[in-house]
Amino acid sequence: PETPAWLARVVERALSKDPGARPANGAQLASCLEKRERAGGKRALVLVPIVLVAAAAAAFVLFFEERRDEERTPPSTASTPPAAAVSSLAPPASEPTTAFGFVQRAGLHFEKRRLDAAIADCTRAIDLEPENALPWSFRANAKVFKGDALGALADADRAIQLDARLSGAWANRASAHYLRGELDLARADAARAIELDPRLPGPYGTRCLVFLQMGETAAALADANREIELDPRNADAWSRRGDIDFLQGDYAASADDNRRALELDPTRPEPWVGRALAREKLGDRVGALADLEHGYELMPADAKERPMIESVLARLRRRS
Repeated sequence: PETPAWLARVVERALSKDPGARPANGAQLASCLEKRERAGGKRALVLVPIVLVAAAAAAFVLFFEERRDEERTPPSTASTPPAAAVSSLAPPASEPTTAFGFVQRAGLHFEKRRLDAAIADCTRAIDLEPENALPWSFRANAKVFKGDALGALADADRAIQLDARLSGAWANRASAHYLRGELDLARADAARAIELDPRLPGPYGTRCLVFLQMGETAAALADANREIELDPRNADAWSRRGDIDFLQGDYAASADDNRRALELDPTRPEPWVGRALAREKLGDRVGALADLEHGYELMPADAKERPMIESVLARLRRRS
């Protein structure tokens, strides 16, 4: 069918769940849809959303809610649980034969954090359509998640060369610069992504982290507030704001923001640790110890923060 306005909005919002320095991809597809419309209303296929793991279910709930609101007759899948919705929209199991098919399958791999498989499928898409900016930008995103900052930077550069108005490519390059510690470049690219699409939450999260590194707490808080306003179901956005609250000495607000993050996603260690530190400042050592132990258990074995957390755990155990 012709691409309606609600689809561009929903896909964009669904694709832009951005934890930490992770980039958002929503504008990449939105830009593609807009180009099709400008070209004369050509028919557009609906890509399976390239969503971050924590946002997959929320994305499909949002999809069905917005479509129900804007169409008089709700689709038959409106009451389908999110997991079933993902399955029903998945591409066939056969090997893709087009760049679109490989990008679509890369999205499913990315959703499951099968990053090597996602990168491989994006590479196949690039082989088929080397002048298509979208798979270059998607591959940059996956490389950011793998910590391959140089590879992500090269892919994002190529995506921008092919389509300088692809805001997701600028967001991905901002994340790559951030990983490399190039804060001024990350800040500039995030600002460009926001200029191209101010409704995209991801670049605000990246720029928030940059501002924190630069010691610009007020600017970081403004970006954290904007990210939450645009994407209130992003657990990491709440956790980030909790960190800023803590730095400003507002420990009650920090504990509350991390509580909101845990309600949205209890599987990540950061909000457990954030709430633990806030609770300790508020005098709740028992609660702080319980939170910190839980967060420590969720941390990867090679996490660089583990020694610091072990030190705080030892202190809390002695005092408790």
